[in-house]
Amino acid sequence: MTSIWKLDGQDIYVDTFNDLPHGEAVELNPLNSTASIYHKLFNADDELQFQGTIIGETYKDNIFSTHLNEVTLISDLVPSGFTVLVMNIQMVRTPSMSQFVDRAQAVTVPVFRANITARVV
Repeated sequence: MTSIWKLDGQDIYVDTFNDLPHGEAVELNPLNSTASIYHKLFNADDELQFQGTIIGETYKDNIFSTHLNEVTLISDLVPSGFTVLVMNIQMVRTPSMSQFVDRAQAVTVPVFRANITARVV
């Protein structure tokens, strides 16, 4: 199942997401306890990798223009959005006869498959 994410306002139908945290594990030993509590502290350089479908040349071009720029990523994980630096974009046009996902665009627009890597800023 996909969810609609927005990278700098451009729709991406994301179906695969990987979080590559570069955090540190910290151990906390509460007083009068033998149990430890582990917390994960995230640094600002955590990487996100996600794959999804992009409908139409306009969205494709606009997403390519985000490369090496800090933009807002809105997702179902953080609906209010957060800033990321787009580090890598790989895109392949998928063979399709017609699309029925984005009804605002013609059914004959090209469909692209994108793999995007971004760093949380």
